[in-house]
Amino acid sequence: MVSARAWKQWEDVKSWQRAVPKGVNASPLELCGGSPVALDRLDAEEVRRSPRKLKRRADFLRVASKGNKVATKGLVLQALVNPCDAELRLGFTVTKKIGNAVTRNRTRRRLREAARIYFRDTEAKSADLVFVGRSGTAERRFDLLMGDIGQALRKLGVE
Repeated sequence: MVSARAWKQWEDVKSWQRAVPKGVNASPLELCGGSPVALDRLDAEEVRRSPRKLKRRADFLRVASKGNKVATKGLVLQALVNPCDAELRLGFTVTKKIGNAVTRNRTRRRLREAARIYFRDTEAKSADLVFVGRSGTAERRFDLLMGDIGQALRKLGVE
């Protein structure tokens, strides 16, 4: 059961729908990760440091055509260093050759988590990075996957 204190953030708004950004279709519990308390515990520094995502197909194609690529046992990393002082942006993709949707999603989640942990502790140049999952990524030990990311970044000169 959720305490009244946790819902205090919603009491000033007549409807919770006015408190969420336009276009978001979720309840307050879903927005807060299952608990309304999660919003007030959000660390602003952590949110600021998290890299942005590549979302558009054109961005992925630009990195693939103009950038450099390194293959390791756990992943393929494509990188395009930005000449201007822009942000680090990350994209994740897995082809259908890897397996069914469950396998592809597991591979993508593992890559996303490994990149989040890696870039939390490391300063990287401003670049667009695309992580491409391979057939062994879903079963690869996590510490080896983190090592693959570091190795690929060093080879590309992004770190």
